[in-house]
Amino acid sequence: MAEAVTKKLMLFFPRCECEKPIIYHLVKDHNLIVNVFRAKVTPDEEGYLVLDVTGTEEDIRRAMDYVNTFDVTVNETGKGVTRDEEGCTHCGACVAHCPTQALYIADRATREVGYNEAECIECLGCIRVCPYNRDFSKWYNRAWRKLAGSPLRRLALQLDAWFINRKRQSSSSWWQKR
Repeated sequence: MAEAVTKKLMLFFPRCECEKPIIYHLVKDHNLIVNVFRAKVTPDEEGYLVLDVTGTEEDIRRAMDYVNTFDVTVNETGKGVTRDEEGCTHCGACVAHCPTQALYIADRATREVGYNEAECIECLGCIRVCPYNRDFSKWYNRAWRKLAGSPLRRLALQLDAWFINRKRQSSSSWWQKR
């Protein structure tokens, strides 16, 4: 008998796939034990699931092959929140809101913010207080960041006001898809 293993996964759903019974089929057809940690699955919106799946390596592989038949992105890195090193300005606003000290001041002289991924519990407290609060997996936010750090900063601010209309994103929509 093959040994059971547990893997932490993030599944990102496009609008059209949120109403499919994928978890049901993971349990019923692929003999997996599923533990959901965090979920946002709403009709007519993008969604995500953070979950553990337990089963044999072969069952997990077959299940992921099944999931990949849909337009679902599977992140097997084990973390749903990924720090964007280039986007961080090291303002330190997030440090006080991190309950596990996964975010900390690494160098008091430069005020550089450090990140210990192993300590992160994905509470999203850091994202809620980040003054930039941008999803840098989207092309227009990456372009904005490049413009904001260049002599074309004024253009970046005008584009920001025009496209984003100065509205902050909700923290649940900010998760990076890698």
